[in-house]
Amino acid sequence: MSNIKLIFSILFLISCSSRTIEFKSIQTLSENESIVFGQLKLLFTGEEMQFIRVPGIKFNIYIYDEETDNYIEYPLYGDGSFFWKLKPGHYVITTCSGATSGTPFTQYNIGAKFFVPNDKAIIYIGTISIQYKSNKYSKSIEDEYEIDVEKLEKKYPLITKMKKKIIKQVMEWE
Repeated sequence: MSNIKLIFSILFLISCSSRTIEFKSIQTLSENESIVFGQLKLLFTGEEMQFIRVPGIKFNIYIYDEETDNYIEYPLYGDGSFFWKLKPGHYVITTCSGATSGTPFTQYNIGAKFFVPNDKAIIYIGTISIQYKSNKYSKSIEDEYEIDVEKLEKKYPLITKMKKKIIKQVMEWE
């Protein structure tokens, strides 16, 4: 039965819409958009993997938008830090899949939920850590707020000029 679920999950994810967000300026947020940030770490037999930009090798994270009943696909690069523009609503990070510099193609079920409020906000949702060892994986949600805020400010220096408070709202399991 689980093989059938896996096949349907893969087929469904293939049909999902995809969009890559590249911020030209943090100030381009519309009234109904917020910035959501955090990180996904993949540890393969104890070693943290990097998500690389090479043709044919990619690693994606999939988010379910409960308000629109749609899935959104985001690629991960580098250390797995993510910075997304999202509209208000309830979201679930459902799965991640792909290959990294040191791993074969893999798919992991995540099931972490978070909420985006109705105003322009900057929201920290935490770090998802997936550890793969001996053909098994475990997952956890970690609070690495200080580290991830530093990454956000480095990538988007205008954040500090906006004087906006960052909302710390760490994800929870479904």
